[in-house]
Amino acid sequence: MVQKEHEVVVEAFPSKNGDSFLINIKDNYFLIDAGYVTTYHNYIKPRLIKLDGEGKRLSRVIITHIDTDHISGSIKFLEENNENEIIGVDQIWHNSYRNLYSHEKTIELTKRSIQLLDSLKQSIDVNSDNKMISAKQGSSLAALILEGEYKWNTDFKDGVISRGAKDKQISDAVNFEIISPNKGKLNALKKFWEKELYKLGFRDKITNDPLFDDAFEFLLLKEKEKYLPRDEKKISKKILSIDDLLEKKFYEDKSVTNGSSIAFVIETEQKRVLFLSDAHPTLISKEIEKRYQDKEFPIYFDLIKVSHHGSFSNNSPKLFQLIDSRNFLISTDGTKHGHPDLSTLAWIISRSSDFERCIHFNYENEGSKFLDNSKWKSQYNYTITVPEQGSSLIISL
Repeated sequence: MVQKEHEVVVEAFPSKNGDSFLINIKDNYFLIDAGYVTTYHNYIKPRLIKLDGEGKRLSRVIITHIDTDHISGSIKFLEENNENEIIGVDQIWHNSYRNLYSHEKTIELTKRSIQLLDSLKQSIDVNSDNKMISAKQGSSLAALILEGEYKWNTDFKDGVISRGAKDKQISDAVNFEIISPNKGKLNALKKFWEKELYKLGFRDKITNDPLFDDAFEFLLLKEKEKYLPRDEKKISKKILSIDDLLEKKFYEDKSVTNGSSIAFVIETEQKRVLFLSDAHPTLISKEIEKRYQDKEFPIYFDLIKVSHHGSFSNNSPKLFQLIDSRNFLISTDGTKHGHPDLSTLAWIISRSSDFERCIHFNYENEGSKFLDNSKWKSQYNYTITVPEQGSSLIISL
């Protein structure tokens, strides 16, 4: 594919109910999450092999947070890239134990604590797509980053990716602004993990022992998200109106792992793209208001990747009063938790605008079918796109 000047190309890989994107900005390639193992084998690996054959590298691999639908494919990629390099990687962005607890001292652990921490390696099956990762299943993502000797969060002064970091100019063509998480979200993540360790009987002082890398990751994978009951699950039996959906009271996601998601704005000379990962909308709204306080709202982006597959509790009416775009991207096949929530879609399309919005889905799902309504398309001035089954969604800006 030949890029036009200043063009941004976003590939959304078919990653089931997960996330995986490859962004190309003037030959700067960014891999954002890697979905499941099958996502990696069927789509990401062939794409990376092709890029390597063209003499390209990955400028950044960004693993937004610890969740199976984001890291399983990343684990497999790093395993294989460590053993026989598939493609060069300039740097990895990922907040893990050793980033958040780098100040801890070396203190000898008791035998009981060592056994407890070591047992966690096998306590979680990260292969939620029912595919084996490898014989190294007990290895954490953090351990694989260290094994591969990649540059890790070196763009950030203290090694932690958070809202307090300065803008990151990756090249003359690309600038990143981190808008999530903030220190409060990261502290909540740490407290949750420490509480879970305590529940398991861990009583030693937390140290910088490498065993904690695995314990941090595998325990966070156990966090269960709590979803509120939704009456639109069986939409084939009850067609809801847009007005009905707009009347629903908003409740925010309380998952600490989602709250720790790395969300960011990418800016080039002519384009501005917002990637929200699975971040919390209250924090995103606050940061958007702060960053653009001298601008008129809503702030327009050339593309908005909608938070958490269009989940009701990770998006909000206020957020969509502050941001807008001609292009909204929703990544999910809809097989888990019924994403995208229909209220999220209603919030996106219902606002008046003098331009046509396009809602891009990387799979046909109940949400895309719901919006495929000619009357509403005309009334609310939007279109939808869905790629052929089994194909990546490609958006050129």
